[in-house]
Amino acid sequence: MKQYRDCDLKGRILRSIHQSPIGSHPTARAIFDAVGHHNFDSFLSTIHRLKKYSYISVIPDSRPFQYRLTRKGQEHAHDPYKYKKAKQQHLEQRIRAILNDDDRFSGEVEKEVRQRLSEIESGTREAPPIIETVETEADDSALKAELESKNLRIQELEAALQHLKLHQSNVPTKAAPPEKSPEEQQKENERRQRREKLAMNYRGMLLDAAFFGQWGDMLPFRMKHLQLYREGSVEIMSKSNPEIRRGHARRPLYPPEVAGARFHITKMNKNGISISGQGLPGGQTSLRW
Repeated sequence: MKQYRDCDLKGRILRSIHQSPIGSHPTARAIFDAVGHHNFDSFLSTIHRLKKYSYISVIPDSRPFQYRLTRKGQEHAHDPYKYKKAKQQHLEQRIRAILNDDDRFSGEVEKEVRQRLSEIESGTREAPPIIETVETEADDSALKAELESKNLRIQELEAALQHLKLHQSNVPTKAAPPEKSPEEQQKENERRQRREKLAMNYRGMLLDAAFFGQWGDMLPFRMKHLQLYREGSVEIMSKSNPEIRRGHARRPLYPPEVAGARFHITKMNKNGISISGQGLPGGQTSLRW
């Protein structure tokens, strides 16, 4: 089952085509304007992939090309996460089947054990520091040799660990940050969730003044130095930033200036988002959740 990598953008494009007036078929430029994507060249690549995966098709002899939904595209216009949900459901069913079948579960465990032993023998995984004892009347000289080798390895690891502990004891450690109260943790989680949702809503779109207002306490400022001001240098910072107290920031950008800077989200990870746009130092800046 092939799964399109950006279900959100796929859904917006398919819905835009689906919502076109009856009898009309939009061009790539019309879809681009409706979706609000930030880069036309990358958007054309997305259109090509959707056509490749049979979500859309080209109206024959249309110049410029006009697009319509396939039956598959109509289904995914209503539910762009259809394949992702199906894949997750299949995985959950497979896991439940393994857990409910004792023989199958034992087989999976045995398979994992064999894999780890193979990695230990090949040197890609470190052998665990465990001493095995075996009671047998048979010739166990080979086993004793193996245990002696493991014991020697354990002693080497223990010596290395002791050296590491002594080294760490001589390194000054930072004081642990104060623990947050349940109320503070809840507020922090709520803020993180709100900002993640906001970033998802603006993904693939240009950021406006409303975005920074909803993000909270982070605004794009025009820098005060005359040369920087003429060059249009911008920094996105909190109102409590020391640069503002020192008078290095001239003023927040006006809403039309925010739109003109063409700010857009280029990357999202567990810590926050990266924003690119005109006037930013180095071409982009980061905002934490």
